[in-house]
Amino acid sequence: MSWIELLLTGVKLGTVGFGGGLAVLSLIRREFVERRGVLNDTEFAEIAAMAQALPGAVSVNALTILGTRLGGWWSGFVAGWAFVWPSFLMMLAFAATYPAFRYLPMMDAALVGMAAAVVALVVGTAVDLGRAGAIRKRLDVLIAAGAFVLVAMNWVGVLEAVLLAGLVGIFSRTSGWSRWVPGALPAWLVVGLVRGATFGTVAALAGVFLRIGAATFGGGFVMIPFIEQEVVLHHAWLAPREFSDAIALGQITPGPVVISATFIGYRVAGLIGATLATGMVFLPPGLLAIGAGHALGKFGKNQIVAGFLAGVRPAVVGLLVSAALSLGRAGLPGVAAWGLALAGILVVLRWRVHPVAVLLGSALAYALAVHIPPLLVR
Repeated sequence: MSWIELLLTGVKLGTVGFGGGLAVLSLIRREFVERRGVLNDTEFAEIAAMAQALPGAVSVNALTILGTRLGGWWSGFVAGWAFVWPSFLMMLAFAATYPAFRYLPMMDAALVGMAAAVVALVVGTAVDLGRAGAIRKRLDVLIAAGAFVLVAMNWVGVLEAVLLAGLVGIFSRTSGWSRWVPGALPAWLVVGLVRGATFGTVAALAGVFLRIGAATFGGGFVMIPFIEQEVVLHHAWLAPREFSDAIALGQITPGPVVISATFIGYRVAGLIGATLATGMVFLPPGLLAIGAGHALGKFGKNQIVAGFLAGVRPAVVGLLVSAALSLGRAGLPGVAAWGLALAGILVVLRWRVHPVAVLLGSALAYALAVHIPPLLVR
């Protein structure tokens, strides 16, 4: 396939790719395996596995690796960014009009409903990851529970929890300190980078999202607690309610949920901020995905890497539950909203309803629950 074909295919998938990484992976398979026949199922399974092993959004990683395998690094770059472009433009429009529509009574209720749906979807994702193999043994349960408690109680940062889990995974996978220490050094270098200073709001914004893009394994939902810690708790660029709205809006656009970076960047520093935040969060995984496309199969056989990922996978489950709790605290104002979130969890786990349907249904249900009773009383 030429890079032009990959560009057009990426834009098409980015326009219709609702539902997050795993849902988009099925669309990618349908397009490249069933419709075009440029890959077989074994090759696609390898690409999907590598996309999930790398940091960043799974769908963007998959298209970047796929494009690189089919047409070189330029095709991989084009395919990945073409997928992001439609959701970037939609989120930019949401961010620009946010002050005008946020405090309309009906919209306020709808966003609360969507926040409840996001809590349900995040919990559902955590359960799905656990069922899919992230939780396989007792150590995985301990890692997941430990990550949840450490972050939910604000005893450590999210990135520190992930790095700690990765080190536990390396130590359990390898034998002896001589192999464990070299694997641990890069992780502590990352911690050092997290503590480094940046200059100016734009530079700080770029640095935050560059680090998030480089250090977040497990797909878009996993980035939520990282982004919240930096944007809400550390820099206080957004209020908790605004952050909850940003995540909800990221869910109703196609493409990866981390496109919320566009909204956040715009609210912090306008168009330049939106462009930088979006570019930085996708840059590290994009470069890694291009490299993976050239060396597929070797990356996952490294014992240090395999051990690190084995530790991170269960930690992601705990972090997702912690993120759901944090989002609920910020975006759900009362018992009715929490009840809607619990109902959404049951719907997501029991009937596997499409995420967009959950979001829209929850928004409509809460808006009607808030506004219909007063009208009946009148």
